[in-house]
Amino acid sequence: MVYGSDAEILKRLGEGIKSIRLSQNLSQFKLAERSAVALNAVRRLENGDGVTLGSFIRLCRTLG
Repeated sequence: MVYGSDAEILKRLGEGIKSIRLSQNLSQFKLAERSAVALNAVRRLENGDGVTLGSFIRLCRTLG
């Protein structure tokens, strides 16, 4: 189970997405393009801000 405030959980999710993106040598722009989401959505997620569930799912699907 994940513990912490909503902000802490969002921060950890964003850090995880960024780590996976970088391990795959993808820029934020390229990830957004491949996921069909706005570049700002990728930036918001990696910064620990909220994004829509649909955007989160598309990003996760793209990253595998």
